[in-house]
Amino acid sequence: MKLAHTYLDNGRFFSVTFRKRDGSLRKMTARRGVKRDLKGNPRYNPANHNILVVWSVGDEAYRSIRVDSILEVKAAGLTFSGLF
Repeated sequence: MKLAHTYLDNGRFFSVTFRKRDGSLRKMTARRGVKRDLKGNPRYNPANHNILVVWSVGDEAYRSIRVDSILEVKAAGLTFSGLF
């Protein structure tokens, strides 16, 4: 995941395909580093729980993705799969 992390930071757009808790697949266009609509202080550090917090472009809301459920990431013209 460290290799892909370098392409996900700095507010760049990327697409991610992952398996939701109910077993269905979800593909999302997202970005990291968005500060819009932040409220309060988080009660935990998502990185300590293997969670990636992103801004979903389609939903216009923050979403949490379990890193171990990620199947594929497309960023900067590159595709990363099987690294997570």
